[in-house]
Amino acid sequence: MDVRGILTGEAADLLDGELAMLEEELATGGYDRSYVAECKRLIDGERHAREVARLKAQKAIEGQVHAAVTPSVVLPSATASTLGELSPFNETKEDHKTPYEVVLADVSVLRRSERYKTLFREYIRKQPFIDEQFVDAHLSLFNEWETTALLDRMRFTEAFLEKYLSVLDARKVATTQTFSEEFFMRHFGYFDAETVLTKGKNKWRTKDGRSRKLDTFLRIKGVRC
Repeated sequence: MDVRGILTGEAADLLDGELAMLEEELATGGYDRSYVAECKRLIDGERHAREVARLKAQKAIEGQVHAAVTPSVVLPSATASTLGELSPFNETKEDHKTPYEVVLADVSVLRRSERYKTLFREYIRKQPFIDEQFVDAHLSLFNEWETTALLDRMRFTEAFLEKYLSVLDARKVATTQTFSEEFFMRHFGYFDAETVLTKGKNKWRTKDGRSRKLDTFLRIKGVRC
């Protein structure tokens, strides 16, 4: 097993138990002493980074960091220049960083936290950089679960949905986003019609709220909702 390769390329994605398994592999796999020592240094470094991240994220969510940075995140009167200077998970000014670099750094910290999902949801709710324009430009920054969380928290335009339908979770789009009857008919094959019509947020999902055109379309498709 290429333990060193795993640790140098995938350490951040490993569970704590998987790190322990790699330690066991080093102890029983017949690797030479220098290789084992190097790998153990990498494991120790990853564990230290996770502990630092956990403490920092916990401190932030409890308000000890928010006291210093909340104005740049929450107040609608904050200027664009002020927002660019601060990140809600960094205590120091980041005026030399782009919004992408700020968000990437913050999300990297959150991913190492034991409360990652809770903190990420809180973060995207308060981070003003993360709007549709940012997500459109940097969708690859977010992993699959994070993209789903963005759909839960944000409302995207039809143009955005159209562009990324092939990579977005169809059920999540159906239950969290609003879109027109025309959009639904155009992408009928992408959606589960019953989900859109029974669990969606569109005003036309009920029979009384939809147009005759959509009603006829659904009858032709054999949909009885």
